[in-house]
Amino acid sequence: LAQVARLVGDWSRALARVHARAHAHVRVRVRVLAVPEQTMAPSRPGRLRDSRRVAAGLALGAAVVSNVVAYGCGDIGVRTSVRGCRRWGNTDISCGAVGKLGYWIFGVGFTSAALSFALVFLQAAAALEAHEVRGGQVRAFRSFGFLGCALMIPMAWISMEMARAMHLLFAVAAMACWAAALGIRAASGAPPRPGLARLLFAAMLALAGLWLGGLWRKRQAAWAEWCFFLGFLLSTLLLPDEKVASK
Repeated sequence: LAQVARLVGDWSRALARVHARAHAHVRVRVRVLAVPEQTMAPSRPGRLRDSRRVAAGLALGAAVVSNVVAYGCGDIGVRTSVRGCRRWGNTDISCGAVGKLGYWIFGVGFTSAALSFALVFLQAAAALEAHEVRGGQVRAFRSFGFLGCALMIPMAWISMEMARAMHLLFAVAAMACWAAALGIRAASGAPPRPGLARLLFAAMLALAGLWLGGLWRKRQAAWAEWCFFLGFLLSTLLLPDEKVASK
């Protein structure tokens, strides 16, 4: 009986050593296979990077091509009867060419750009939230961005030749919404290039002031409006994306 007890004790100790070694091996394997959370960020560029380039390309292409076509066809010019469009620098596609080729290029192009910008603001809001920006600021950024995109569509289709006051109302409202959204983005300090984003935002405010001042003095400065829109396009290229937010 004593020998049997010693044999059982030896087997128990051997099994305990095998179990301990197996448990230690499993812990080592788990430690090796574990991946830190910060290394699981996607290696490819964020989807926002492609979306904002598509949106900016659509808007800029539609503006340039529609104006070139309208000028080339003689549909717009300084001889127009639309108030505020009788000077060089103020005459553009929004002054006329209703029903003509340039009008359709501008309307379809800006509608497509507005839908693309809505997607850009949606994705940028998610990136800002991942960057630990306050939830209220993120919701305001997304709401102002969406509203500006929605106002962009009737602004494109209602020209000043059709209803000057209505076109300007939609333009001013869209600019105000975009300025509010980009102001929230600039104040957040989120990468990339927060300093450049603030500089562009200040330039956009100055251009908006020049344009609104011209409207107040009944001396429309369409060049300031287009420069504001160019600043808006550049600012959308600096919106935070998924890759930056994951770092």
